[in-house]
Amino acid sequence: MIPFANIDPGTSTIAAAVIQAIGAIIAAAITGGLAYVIWRWGQETRSVPSDGERVEQLNDEILENSGLDFDDGLPDESITKKRGSFVLLLGPRLVPSRRFVHFSWGGPAGPQAFKIRDYIGGRLLQDCGAPPQPEDGFQIGECPMSRDEVWAAAQKRIPAQGELFHRVQDFPWWKNKLTGMTGGN
Repeated sequence: MIPFANIDPGTSTIAAAVIQAIGAIIAAAITGGLAYVIWRWGQETRSVPSDGERVEQLNDEILENSGLDFDDGLPDESITKKRGSFVLLLGPRLVPSRRFVHFSWGGPAGPQAFKIRDYIGGRLLQDCGAPPQPEDGFQIGECPMSRDEVWAAAQKRIPAQGELFHRVQDFPWWKNKLTGMTGGN
């Protein structure tokens, strides 16, 4: 019997049963609704990503919404063109923290010659044995990897086309652009 269903003793048995049934349905709906809300909250809190996962998600959202073409059309582990210009996402072996850099190869020095321009960190890495070619805004150094090893180490490769087809000498523009793409990492 439901305590809040005050049934007058003179009410018919059918009416009393209907009133009790309605009261039971309401009580079940309230209890069931509350149980569902608690269950749903538990499901949602278990799916909250960690800080690292959330940073990854935000980076991916930034890149996906940037309008840039991610299909570089090249095999994952090798470079087949004699020259090129890409924005690469590199990690701590080449840069202090995971971030985007400008990577170019080829030209007058040959297809194995390359430069990594870390505008965020202010470092320019060249292929080993290349004569130093200083550029404004950069500290120059030798890269500990070959061109193909750098390419293979990249977590993402974006062709420097469209909006990213920009003069490498424009240090402030590149620093701002790559910082935005990196998401502040």
